[in-house]
Amino acid sequence: MTVIVAYDDSGTVRSILESEGVAFDATYESEVDFDVHVPTVNAAALRDRLRSATSGRARIE
Repeated sequence: MTVIVAYDDSGTVRSILESEGVAFDATYESEVDFDVHVPTVNAAALRDRLRSATSGRARIE
């Protein structure tokens, strides 16, 4: 999945991804894009956690 956030939320997202132990790559441009490699069975829970932590500001594709 790809998680797109403003710089203000990038630290929060990075921290969550690291705590979950998932592999990811981050691209810093006008926004921060995290290309996240997560098992399908864990994707929904991670998506919910990221949305909650960013008050719904994270765009998840």
